[in-house]
Amino acid sequence: MMVNTFFEEKKDRLLEVARRFDALCAASSIGYTIIGGLAVYLHIDPVEPLSARLTTHVDAHIDPASLSLVERTAAEFGFTLTPEHRLITSAQHNRVHLYFQHAGFNRPTEGVLFEGLKVAPLRELLLAKLTRNKLIDKVHVRDMIEAGMMTPELECDLDETLRERLEWVKAHE
Repeated sequence: MMVNTFFEEKKDRLLEVARRFDALCAASSIGYTIIGGLAVYLHIDPVEPLSARLTTHVDAHIDPASLSLVERTAAEFGFTLTPEHRLITSAQHNRVHLYFQHAGFNRPTEGVLFEGLKVAPLRELLLAKLTRNKLIDKVHVRDMIEAGMMTPELECDLDETLRERLEWVKAHE
């Protein structure tokens, strides 16, 4: 069996950074939810690995009141907090982007556990991706479609704007 070692090493590094962030949050009693590309990847990979697209960083949603806790404990977990609310490691390509308000996310949710990480539920990810509507968001929605994850339950109750955006993504490969 052929294994893409470059991809696997990159995935392992990214998940290690996410786990360190999880440990930081657990130690400081900070609620968080993994959002963005890594969240989409973690939902898709178990279902349709060939449709799972890896990202370069971890996006995490936290309560803004938790930032001071993150700042106090970052170094203990091998992170440096930048003024742009990025947690970087000594190998600066490994980072966590912190968001306090993000399209579709008003507060950290309980999340769904994947590999021990609290990941935004698929419905919330879909709403966030369609709300933000940047190119990468459209790509992530397309990945969800190709993995067969679009169900009537996910699509129900979308407002007219979000339904039009979803239909656009479905129509454009």
